[in-house]
Amino acid sequence: VVVTNEGNEQLVIGMAEVVICVAGVEKVVRGIEAAIDQAMLQAFSATGRPPSFLTVYGPWVSAEGKEFHLVLVDNGRLRALGDRRLREGLRCVRCAACYNVCPTYRTVGGHVFGGTYTGPIGVFWEAVTKGPDAANEFSDLCVSCGLCALECPVGIRIPLLISLVKSMRRDHRLRDWLVATGYERFAIIGSRLPGFVNWISRSKTFRALLELVAGVDRSRPLPRFRGGDLHQVLERTDRTAASPLGEVVYFPDTFAQLVDWRIGLGAVELLRTFGYRVIVPRLQGSGMPFVQYGFLRAAASRARFLVDALYPHVESGRVVVTTEPTAAYCLREVYPWLLGDEKSARVASAVRDLIAFLSEHLERSLDPEGPLRGLRAYYHVPCHARGTGAEEVTSRLLGMAGLEVVSEDLGCCGMAGTWGLRSGASRSGLSVEIGRRVAGRIAGHRPDVIVTESSVCSLQLSHLTGLPVLHPVTVMTSSLRSE
Repeated sequence: VVVTNEGNEQLVIGMAEVVICVAGVEKVVRGIEAAIDQAMLQAFSATGRPPSFLTVYGPWVSAEGKEFHLVLVDNGRLRALGDRRLREGLRCVRCAACYNVCPTYRTVGGHVFGGTYTGPIGVFWEAVTKGPDAANEFSDLCVSCGLCALECPVGIRIPLLISLVKSMRRDHRLRDWLVATGYERFAIIGSRLPGFVNWISRSKTFRALLELVAGVDRSRPLPRFRGGDLHQVLERTDRTAASPLGEVVYFPDTFAQLVDWRIGLGAVELLRTFGYRVIVPRLQGSGMPFVQYGFLRAAASRARFLVDALYPHVESGRVVVTTEPTAAYCLREVYPWLLGDEKSARVASAVRDLIAFLSEHLERSLDPEGPLRGLRAYYHVPCHARGTGAEEVTSRLLGMAGLEVVSEDLGCCGMAGTWGLRSGASRSGLSVEIGRRVAGRIAGHRPDVIVTESSVCSLQLSHLTGLPVLHPVTVMTSSLRSE
């Protein structure tokens, strides 16, 4: 089955004396119905319309006096089929839907983001057919936002495949490792010495040194530390309240734990207000930079540590709530992919977004006449929150809190965690270019504030718009009825 939009294949087959069909081995399907289904899926995913022409031909063309030859190409495909992680990429129908949502591909195009194959899925195909070295010449352009996986009609987890390709590098970069391992250490120091760290973060000398050693762009603002950490604050709050609705586990991740504990404290206070006893284990962060830069052994080690820590709580019937979309993404998607065991799957099934988890309570308790009434707020949906359903709930609750909510599907803001802080035209420069386009569209809505769940999106948007950025938790805690 050949799919075209102008019928050229029909003309060629009709005129030729010898018909030669060349296709990858992954294109072999069971029967004509499966082939037509795949062709329809490809066309709808690529253009939103059915294909213009479907040409079906095979050995029967020999009855017309023609020769027919079928050439099936392996070129690494069967090797990929034997790999439990790589094999899912062979489901690709070449619709290019992932190109349309990839923030970096939409900005730089296929001549930069690609080799023989281009775009997000092109990293996989380049690795399969030409080897990881060729693919890793442009794999850094993947920011692990995950939008391509949401768009893929056959459910390929493209960002995770790209992380796997990155892990095959023979020349892992020291700066990538320093950032992947150092960002939590920096956060720990910042929580203990906030005045000093906030001061040196504005020092031109320190920023020049940080750029030289770790490749962190001196022009990009670093987060401001509030001082202390969430556990220190919680030790000073009342833990004796009754909990008729049971117990939940709160996983704050690095930002709400060490950088700005107000988000974590607000989350705990909301849960306690509605009758839950909250357990906040002392845990490391989700480790997303390990995944993003391709350090999958370190990522798997972090995943194993966190899954082992959370599993007893899940087995006891507790849910795990988060306020950081990337943390939820790691727990739900990344860890089961890395570990491939029942424990990680059980933990993944227990993960909830905090606002969505408390939605029924909040609907009864939010005051539309509260202190934020009439504030025009742009709600930016983080990439890792998309497709979970939590974004729709949050948007509705922001309106119930009295905000005038505006939003638009602008895709990724371009920050992508530590990637947007890294120096160079293909990292921080590209991050700012993507972000400026988003910021410009946001400014067109004339909001007073921006609301988003993502800590890194908040850094990007506050930097490029100059507007205050609030976490939904902050909005909800400010808008509860006094009674």
